[in-house]
Amino acid sequence: MQNLQILKPLFAQVGLTFGVLMWLMLVRQLATIRGLVKISDFATSAGEGEPAWVLQVRRHHTNLFEWPVVFYVVCLVIFVTGNTDELMQRMAWGYVACRTLHALVHLTFNHVMTRFSCFLISQVILIGMVWRLAERLF
Repeated sequence: MQNLQILKPLFAQVGLTFGVLMWLMLVRQLATIRGLVKISDFATSAGEGEPAWVLQVRRHHTNLFEWPVVFYVVCLVIFVTGNTDELMQRMAWGYVACRTLHALVHLTFNHVMTRFSCFLISQVILIGMVWRLAERLF
C-alpha cells in the first residue's frame, strides 16, 4: 500500500496541469469576448495576435509538458520498481508544491526572481529524486 503513495503527488501535478488548462481556456474566451482576438487566431500555435496576458498563460501551460514529464516518469518508475519510501514521497510532494508556487507566481504577479527560485528548487528536488532512484536501482 505504501507504494501507491507516490502516485498521489503525480496526480496532484496532473491536476495542476488541468487547472492551468482551464485558466488558459478562460483567458482565451475572455480575449475573444473582448474582441482582442478572433477564434481563428487560435488555429495555429504561433500566438499571432494574442495579447501578452494570454500568451503568458499559454506559455505556462506548455511549460507543464516539459520538466514535469520527467517527474511523471520518475514517479512511475518508483511505483513500478517498488522504491517508494517516505523521503521519495516528501520530495515528490515538495516538487509539486514548488511547481504550484511557480504557476501561481507566473500567472499572477510574475516576479521573475521569485518564479525562478520556485523553478530552481523544483529542479533540485527532481534531480534529487532521479539521483536517489538511480542509487536504489543500480
